[in-house]
This record gives sequence, structure tokens and C-alpha cells, in this order.
Amino acid sequence: MADATIPNQEYFSGKLVLPLKRGKKYCVEYYLKRGTAVYGVENWASDGFGIYFSQDSLVNDGCCLPPYTPQIKNPDGNVIYDTSWIAMSGSFIAEGGERYFIVGNFKDADQTTFDPPSPYASTYYFFDDFSVWYCDSTTITEIEIDPLLPHQHLPPDTADGNPELPLIIPNLLSVYGNSIWQIGNLQPNTEVTLYNALGQLVYHTVYYANNLHAAELAAGMYLYRISRADKEDVIGKLVVIR
Repeated sequence: MADATIPNQEYFSGKLVLPLKRGKKYCVEYYLKRGTAVYGVENWASDGFGIYFSQDSLVNDGCCLPPYTPQIKNPDGNVIYDTSWIAMSGSFIAEGGERYFIVGNFKDADQTTFDPPSPYASTYYFFDDFSVWYCDSTTITEIEIDPLLPHQHLPPDTADGNPELPLIIPNLLSVYGNSIWQIGNLQPNTEVTLYNALGQLVYHTVYYANNLHAAELAAGMYLYRISRADKEDVIGKLVVIR
């Protein structure tokens, strides 16, 4: 998505099902991974990507930076090394009427971090499975990384007056690495339910003990529901790699 020696950057766009409403907070989640090599050229890791939402469709010829500030932006210096799919998330307050989005690097090469540093750096990332939904809050959250789970990108818990620590929920499970689905800050008597992409129940327990192993699940994407007493259910996606 960026080449330090050639003023050429690629972007892609999409269209939302419905326009966004003014003053409302929207959460965004998507998956990405770094390409190891494209067109026979080694790919550097980078921090340069973001998502810009607009009322109209946008066209860019790739020669110049789009004159837009992305509402969803990977933090400067947050270099993404992963070559397996990881989830990213963020949120923003809509201006109203946004119906389109464009994804790419909105920074020039001098402002983009490459690793290893090189004047000849070139990087390429793949994106998939974008989700945008209304959040019942007016507080903007920033993307953060939990230091205990480097492959987990989560927004912080901003609930006022909530003395409990937020759940830290990994969204990637692999037999090659983090093979056990361990939920941080898990409380006793937590109910966990998993459904596959067809909506079929594949796992359920009313006393989850951080003991679900990747070997018990087929590769693919799952929807989880975490239920706790006197708390709203937590729903999200879990990707299993085998």
C-alpha cells in the first residue's frame, strides 16, 4: 500500500448498505494481514493504513495522496507484522450521510513507518470482512493493543463508574500458536456459546474455564456470545486457523 521510492499507492473502496446518521457513534471492525511478497518483491511491515468514510464515492489515480483525514486510523508507530489474519477495530462519530468508504495509506512515505527502515521500502496488506454498526455511546474510542496479547487489537473500556476490568477476548485461535482460547479478566460462572458460519451451535458451556483448544474446532470463522450475570452479553467473531 506504500512504496518509498515510487509515488504510487493503491486504494479500494466499498459502499455501506445504509447511510450513517449525524452525531451517532459507529464501531468498525475489519481483518487484515501483511503480504510476505507481492510481484516477487519482499514486503516490509508498516503502520500506514486507515479508512475514510464519505457521502460520495471517491476516485484516486494512485499518483497523489487523497486529501482526506481517515476517521479510522492505525496509530502512528503501530507497525503490523502479522502475516495471518488479525482483527482491528475502532469507532468514530458520523457527520451524517456517509455511504462510501475508502481504504489505504493516507500518509506520505516520510510519515509512514517501515520495518526494517529503508528508502526502498514497499509494503502490501490484504483486507477482508469489514463490519460497521451503530454503537450506543457518544464516546470515541481509539485502537489499542493489549501488551499481553500482541495479536489482539481492542478498544479500551470507557464505561463510567465500572469497577470491573473489561474482558480481553482474543479473536484469533491457531493450533500453531495461541492454541487455547483464554479470555482475560474472566469471572466465574461465565457462559460461552459458539456458532459456526451456518449458525449451528458448536460449543456451549455455562462455566467456561479458559480451556477451549483450537484442535476442537474446524478452521473458519465463528460467532461467540459471552454471558455474565447482570451484564450485557458480549458478541464477537473468533477466527480459527489450522
